[in-house]
Formats: sequence, C-alpha cells, structure tokens
Amino acid sequence: MNSDALEERVKRRVHIPDDEDEYYVASKPLTELILDDAKAIPSAGGDLKSGFVSDVTMDAGLSPCAVMLGLLYMHRLVRKNPNYLGSTSSRDIFLASMMIASKYLNDEGEAESLMNSEWAKIGRKSKQDIDNLEVEFVMAMEWELYVPMDEYLLFVSSIEGRYG
Repeated sequence: MNSDALEERVKRRVHIPDDEDEYYVASKPLTELILDDAKAIPSAGGDLKSGFVSDVTMDAGLSPCAVMLGLLYMHRLVRKNPNYLGSTSSRDIFLASMMIASKYLNDEGEAESLMNSEWAKIGRKSKQDIDNLEVEFVMAMEWELYVPMDEYLLFVSSIEGRYG
C-alpha cells in the first residue's frame, strides 16, 4: 500500500475532511480518538485535554499517518519503558510522540519538518524543554523509531476496529 492510499484510509476512518481548511477546524473525531487511545497509556499525570490535542494536531499540521505513528510510539513505550511513562505527564508523552513521529516521517520525505522552536510554541513550552523532551523520548524508545509496514498496518487496523 502506498503512502497516499494509506493516508486516505486513515482519513476516512477517523473522519478527517478532504478540504484542508475544514481539517483545521473540524478535528473533533480525531481529537476524541487520540484522547480515548491515550487513556490506555499509564503516565505520571492525566493532564491531556482535548483543546491541547486539537491545537497540537492542527498547529503542527500533523498528517493522519503521523498521528497514527505517534499513537503507536505511545503504545510501544508501555512495553519498552514503563518507568519513563511513570515519570512523564500524558501531555508531554503526547507532545513528544507526535513531534518525533512527524519528524521521522518528514525526514523520510513526507513534508517539511518543523523546528524545535516551532514545536515549543505549539506545545507551550520553552525550546530547551522541547529539546530535553525530544532527547528523553527517543532514549526511552531506545532509538527504535522505525516501524515495519506490517506492524503499522496492524496498529491502524486495531484503531479502525475500535473507532471505524
């Protein structure tokens, strides 16, 4: 499956409009999916709110594929590093997972990547906090950011099964 077909599949399943202008104001189903899925991730604090999720996904211009990859990273952390989860807020876990997923996909040529100073504005943090969050996250992931296509499709299918 090519990346365009995969993105269209995800967009349909989480009800993301085709019109980019609509996407930036109509992301409630995507926000609800993220919030619901994030509840399954243990963290140091349940401070992840819908306004923040919506702002991050819209302001960062996250593609549906980046959102799914970010959610998959959050689930991987449950297996890889529960200590990190127990010492990090759900808001920071979400922000870091979306930032790293976006950067990973953009590094692979999907689109232009945001700088950490832009992520700082989006995440309402200092650039230094974003730099630290990024390093801590990739270390918690043991630098294992690559996701084989079969694992990714299985994860997307599980999301579709729950929300589609």
